[in-house]
Amino acid sequence: DVEAHYNMGVVLEKQNRLEEAAAHYTEVLRIRPQDTDSHNNLGDIRNQQGKFDEALRHYTDVLRLRPSDTGLYNKIGTILGHQGNPGEAAKYFSEAIRLQPDNAEMHFNLGLALEQQGYFKDAIEKYSKALQLNPDFEKAHYNLGIILARHGDADGSVRHFSEMLRIDPDNEKAHYSLGVNFARQGK
Repeated sequence: DVEAHYNMGVVLEKQNRLEEAAAHYTEVLRIRPQDTDSHNNLGDIRNQQGKFDEALRHYTDVLRLRPSDTGLYNKIGTILGHQGNPGEAAKYFSEAIRLQPDNAEMHFNLGLALEQQGYFKDAIEKYSKALQLNPDFEKAHYNLGIILARHGDADGSVRHFSEMLRIDPDNEKAHYSLGVNFARQGK
């Protein structure tokens, strides 16, 4: 029974018994090849296992059936970025932003992809947009602080590392980066 296989897959996945869960999702797909939830869950399992090509296959199968699912664009873009294909990743993040323009994480991820390609001005713009949408987005403050420091804007860099410390006073990366920045300035 399809529902029993799907539900068993969910239970096993929650127990971190990934191969057993994958077998149940695969059985669902044998019976019902268009089952988007099973494709998505199988993609998540393969992604966790580092089997990125297989994860991408499942995510793109779902995307064909659910073309407005911003989470899928994010998952695909993230994998492509990790595989060293930031240009292709940027296309997926851009589409996610088109569908959901107020999503800070998507702007941040597009910023990462742009930064990886050397488009620093565009990356700064995307990190700034992420912070406009979510002022407490620590990773965006960090990445923006790093880029600004590398491009000679020490004051801007200090401002973002200080914001990180306001959000999380124990953030070691912020303390270290702020210290390095001050040392470069001779403070």
